[in-house]
Amino acid sequence: MGVGVSIFTITLGAILKFAISPTAMTSPVDVHVIGVILMIVGGVSFLLQFLLSSFAFINIRQRKIPTLDLSLVVAHRVATSQKPAITSVTFV
Repeated sequence: MGVGVSIFTITLGAILKFAISPTAMTSPVDVHVIGVILMIVGGVSFLLQFLLSSFAFINIRQRKIPTLDLSLVVAHRVATSQKPAITSVTFV
C-alpha cells in the first residue's frame, strides 16, 4: 500500500467509527469495530511506508557513485597509439 492508500484507509475508518450513529445500523456487523480496524491497518501501513522510505533514502545517500578514471583511458589510447579523445578535463 502506498501513502495515499494508507491515508484513505485511515479516513474511511474514522468515518465508520465517528460519523455513523449506532442506531442507524441494524446489521449484525459492528461498523465501529470495522472503523477501528481500518484506522489501525492504515496507521501501521503509513508507518511502514515512512520507515521503509527513510531507510531507502539513507542507503541512497551512503551508496558510492562509480567514477571513471580518465588516466586509464588516456593511457590505453596512448599505448595503442590512438589520439586521446579527451584532451582536458575541467572539474567544477
